[in-house]
Amino acid sequence: MKHLIHRVLAVGTALTLLGGTLPAFAAESGGMAAQRNGQDLTLPAAQIRSNRTVVPAQALADLLGAQLSAGRDSATLTLRDVSVTLTAGSPTVTVVRDGQTDSFSTDVAPFSENGSLYLPLRSAAQSLGFIVGWDADTATVLLRTPSVCWRKPGPANPLP
Repeated sequence: MKHLIHRVLAVGTALTLLGGTLPAFAAESGGMAAQRNGQDLTLPAAQIRSNRTVVPAQALADLLGAQLSAGRDSATLTLRDVSVTLTAGSPTVTVVRDGQTDSFSTDVAPFSENGSLYLPLRSAAQSLGFIVGWDADTATVLLRTPSVCWRKPGPANPLP
């Protein structure tokens, strides 16, 4: 009986420890689930860092339908009249919209890994006008373009 209790505790501890790494592991092993305007997609090589989804710059540009201009340590995503620039190691996001420049800090700085520049999905997508959500039950990133949304997003109208 004592051995059974020890085994149950050991398995429980192992599952608890693995629980925090499963999204990152799943992302590395085949991609993360995403939906753009209700269309099912996969984010290849996506990772979770500090509870934020980060994606290689090219994959993010493809997902958002944005033009990408990238160097080794920085990337600019452009969609319509908005450009968003992010630099590895810097939390500053620079947004140019209608000729006006603004900047803000993101809680996860872009970084380079294995030859790819990883960008924080939420910061980049929202800066380009997307509405971003997270379905914790299915571990799915939800993206909506403003023209697809039928109501103004915000605390009173959370993204479904």
